[in-house]
Formats: sequence, structure tokens, C-alpha cells
Amino acid sequence: MGEDCWLPAGSSALRDMQDPQRLGQPSYYHGTYWYFGPNDNGGVHTNSGVANFAYYLLAMGGSGTNDGLSYNIIGIGEPAAAAVALRANYHYHTPGAQYADARTACGVDEPVVCAITYNQDDTVTYSFEDIRATSTALNLNLDDHAYISIPFAFTFYCGNYTNLAIKDNGIINFENYDITFINGCIPASQPAFIAPFWDDLDPDAADAEVYYEVKGTAPSRRLIVQWDNLRHFDVQGTNGVTLQAILFTRSGMGLTPGTLEVAGCAGDPLKQTYSLFNSLGSEKTFSLSYDVATSNAAFFGPTSLTVADGATRTFEVTLSPYDTTSLGEVVKGTITAVSGSEKLSARMTVTVGDTWVSIAEEPDNGRMDNVVAAYSGKLWSITGYGDNADVRNYNPETETWTVVAGSAPSFGINYARSGCQAGNTVYVYGDTATSGFTGLWSYNMDSNTWTSLSPGGTGPATTGIWAPAWVYDPDDNLCYLTGGATTPGAGDLATVHVYDPAADSWQTALPDFTTPRDFHAAWIVGKNTGKKLYIAGGADTITGELDSTQCYGFAGSIWNSENGDLGVLPGTWWGMGYAETVVACGSNELLWLTAGQRDDGSATAVTAHYNVKEGAWFNSGSLATDAVYRTGAVSLDGELYELGGDKGGFTYTGQADRFMSCPCKFPWPMFLPAMIGGAE
Repeated sequence: MGEDCWLPAGSSALRDMQDPQRLGQPSYYHGTYWYFGPNDNGGVHTNSGVANFAYYLLAMGGSGTNDGLSYNIIGIGEPAAAAVALRANYHYHTPGAQYADARTACGVDEPVVCAITYNQDDTVTYSFEDIRATSTALNLNLDDHAYISIPFAFTFYCGNYTNLAIKDNGIINFENYDITFINGCIPASQPAFIAPFWDDLDPDAADAEVYYEVKGTAPSRRLIVQWDNLRHFDVQGTNGVTLQAILFTRSGMGLTPGTLEVAGCAGDPLKQTYSLFNSLGSEKTFSLSYDVATSNAAFFGPTSLTVADGATRTFEVTLSPYDTTSLGEVVKGTITAVSGSEKLSARMTVTVGDTWVSIAEEPDNGRMDNVVAAYSGKLWSITGYGDNADVRNYNPETETWTVVAGSAPSFGINYARSGCQAGNTVYVYGDTATSGFTGLWSYNMDSNTWTSLSPGGTGPATTGIWAPAWVYDPDDNLCYLTGGATTPGAGDLATVHVYDPAADSWQTALPDFTTPRDFHAAWIVGKNTGKKLYIAGGADTITGELDSTQCYGFAGSIWNSENGDLGVLPGTWWGMGYAETVVACGSNELLWLTAGQRDDGSATAVTAHYNVKEGAWFNSGSLATDAVYRTGAVSLDGELYELGGDKGGFTYTGQADRFMSCPCKFPWPMFLPAMIGGAE
């Protein structure tokens, strides 16, 4: 084995996992020696130095600087590191996996990681200290938990906790979050918890109990939690399980968040709050320094901070990319806190460019099949399926949601899916499934009034349409109701009904498009003779999920061939949010698809837009929140928002995202001077 291996001239190895740059390979993503060319499948071998170095640090640990960024990592040992790598490769990596996928698969996809290290020590001796006689009994029921407070701060990754929850199922939880009794894979987004024996344990037996007690004196206190003689819920017998977890006061310091990766714009200061924790045994004054390895930003904050022993203090830093930074350029800032021989660093990385950011969640767990609107400087969640039918709005200035009192329609929660906003009024059509929700309804955002309408003209043949796509034409003040289904399920309608809000009348319908569809997208683009109606994606009863698009030209009053204008979508797509924005520089229209279900039949967080001027689809990144479908999108004051949706299994959500786009950079003056003199 290896008989055909070769070594570069004068070298003793092909790769150095401890120091990849020694042999001309990168140790940091897109860093020194990174190969950007087309050869070697994009540098699959050369660029493996990053993964090699990451694995070395995971196993063996190390400290120093990597492309200007400080690190101090305690390894977990080769056996544990091998287990992490094997699980990532076996369960998560695909043939097309990228470094971002590897980051997720290895359990480090959270954007915030603490600058606190943990060392696995298998040599610690342990003596069981039975606390039943001196401790507090929690008297838990099945699948129950109790919240307690402890007199010291327990440092656990990104937090210093004095409050925690003890669960009967062998879990200590540090956040207000109910963890299931099913001991499945731990998702990366799971709140902080410790699971010494995670299983479906039953504390209801007379000789079963969960106890806790704080022992010792400051600064060497410890919390002991004891699960005593708990049987498995499905195996009730004489033998129960008894175990303990012991949490100790930690000596040291913490600087959080340790690693923060965000997006920002050139010339736009980014402010971030950091926390400095002191558990060194006495009050300490820490010197703080700020360094930008990439020399393309200003980075500053307080130069020192005094922190009492056992306390945490917060401070604000500002990282501002220079005006000259380009889209896609990376800014790498490092904060270093020092007290005597104790030293800790944290990293703040900014990628200059557009990105999705999360905003405050909609109250009452949000909704799916949601109708959204933008009016009076606010986002509006009008109706849909959720906990209740109240109308809610979000103010971006105050970053707060308001529930509009007395706003629920008489028909309650529903599956409206989309609506048409004309000024201060939103129009929705019955969904075929909700009692009392039939025909055309309107909601006035100024007067907080729902009205059942009886328009003139000839409207849809049925009083309910499942999952249509509405779109509004502001120039002609007309609403277009496209597609849908006559019953819940895949689309069987290819109709386009036209409603005139001013006349409260149905107008002459447009011709049918080619492929019936529901849960699709629709947009109006252009003006006058250049005006077009686009539809895209969705689902039908024959093909299932669709990737086709079609365009109706108002000038010729005809539907063009499918995929002849927008082309084929980047994969099948349905249940997405859809909206239109206009780029201020150049008045260029962008047609958006946000989240939904894609080719593999699962929800996605991926977004895309079609650039009308360039005539092409572009990947717009993933939502900052979770994958959803049957969701909604809307444009407010030129910015795109995505609200709510279904995470799967009718798990509606209040998650909300905003697409943060950077201002345009003009290579020419925005205002030209007036010409002197005249011209013939």
C-alpha cells in the first residue's frame, strides 16, 4: 500500500496536519495558500489543509495564530476526534459537501462559539456522595422538570448560569426550553443542556426521587444532582437507575461570544456586545486590545475593564469596514483580554455583502399559509393558520410586534396562503376548507375592519380556492388571483381572475396558463405595453412539484411558452414566499423566492432571486432562521422580509427574517453638474 506515493523534492511529507502552511497548503478557509483555480476539482487536495488542521486541533489541541487570528484549543484526544469525524462522514456528508457542510456536520454550525475551552479528563476520581438525607427532593412527575437557583455562576460554553432546570429524564437544562424524553441526535440549535443519562425515566414510583444540594463554600462550591432509583417508563421492574451530576465553580475567565461571524456593509459600523467573566479568585482589571488582521477596518472599544470575582461585565465594541472594502471581502477582528498571565481572545469576522438576518419572532408562535402585507412603515401578518386569528404588525424602528385588539375575522384561523394588498386594504379568497371563509373578503388596516364582499362581474366558479397566488398591479390598481386548487391538495386550476378594488368588481379573466398549479409564486413586472405577469413553481396533480415558469404579455394578450422568459427554476419549488424588490441604483427589479419545499421533498431555508435586467437566477443565501415552507414574504420600504411558515408536520412558527442589502456603490457621480451654455 502506498507504493506509488511520491514526495516533493526536498520534502519529507506531502502534508503537515499540525502546520499545513509549512508545505504550501492553507490552514484557514480562503486564507494563505488557498487555491481558487479550476484545476484539481477546485483545489480539493491542496485546500484539504484546512480540514487537516481543524482535525489536528480537535484531537491534539494547540495555541497560536492562524492567518492572524489567535486561538487556544484543548484537544479532546484522537479517539474522540475520530468518532466526531466518522459520524460526520457517515451521517451528514454527501459527495458534494462543502466546508460549510463540514462545519455543520461536526456540530459547530452555530454562529457564536465561546472563547472558553473544555478538557476531557478521564483520570478524575469520583466518589458517590449520597445526598438523600440532606438534600432537597424535587417531587417530579413523569416528564416533569423543576427550576432552581444556585449561589454561584456555572460557566458552560456561551453562558454563565445561576438558574437551571432539572428534568426527571436525566437532563440538566440551562435555558427555558422543554427537551423531549426521546434521546435522539442532538441538533446543533439545541439550547445548552447536560445529559448524564438521557432516557424516558419515570420518577412516580414510591422509592424513586430526584434530589439536589449545593455543597462547599466559596470559591469552591459544587451542585450535586442525584436521580435515585428511577425506572425506564416502558420497563417497570425492581431495578432502577441511580446516578449523579456534579457542577463545580470554574476558576478562570471567559470572553463571549468567542467566535462571531456576521455580514455588514462597507462604511457601516457594526456594534456588538461582549461579556467578560472573572473567576480568578479576586477582582481583576483586564486590559483589552483590538486588532484587524486584514487591515481593512477600524476596530475599537474600551481599553480596560475591572470585573469583580465571580461577576460578568458587558462592553460594546465597534468594527467598521472601510468605505473601500469590496463586496465579498472579509474583515477579521480580534479582541484580546489580559490579566497577568491570563489571556483570552475572541474573533469577530465580517463578510461585506448582502445577507439574511433574523428579527423578533411573531407573537403566539406565528402562523403558516400566512397572508402578509407592508403598510404605514410596518409589516403586517394578516391571517393564516396558527394559535389564533389575531392580526399583528411589526415595527422595524422599535423592533417590536403588536397584536391588534379585536382584529380576528369571524371565520377564525384558515389556510388563505396569499392575498392582494391595494393601499390600506388586503383582499383574500375562501380556502375551500374553513367554515365561514367563502368568497372574497377584505381587511382594512386603518379601520381594523373585516368585510365579506359581493363584487360585481363574473368571478371564480367556486367560493373557495386552495393555495392560489395573488399579485397586485399598482399602476392599474388591479388584483390578479392565479391558479390554486378546487380542494386541498395539488393544483388543478390554471385560471387568472382579475379584481378591481375601486369598482368592487370582477373584470374579464385572463386566458388560462398551461400547467395548473397551487402553492406557487406570481409577480407583475414592467409598465404599459411592456407589462408582464409571471408565475413560477408550485405543485400540480400530474407532475407533482414543479420547476416551470410562464409569462403573460399584456401587449399581445397571450401566454408565452413555458420557461421561455424566466427559464426553469433552480430545482422544483413550492410553498415558498414570494415578493418583488427594486434595486435603488438602476431601478432593477428582483423577483424573490424564499424558503419552501425543494427537490428532496423537505423544507428549505434557501432563497433565490431573478434579476430582470440581467435575465438570470441567483442564489441569495439561506434564511438566518430555520427551513420552512407554506411561508410568506413581503417588501417594505425596499427591504425584503420573510415571515412564518411550517417547519414540518403543521409546526407553524413565528420566525422572521430580513434580507440586509448593502447600499449601492456608484463608480460615477450620483448627480451631474448642469451644462454651461446651450445646445442646438
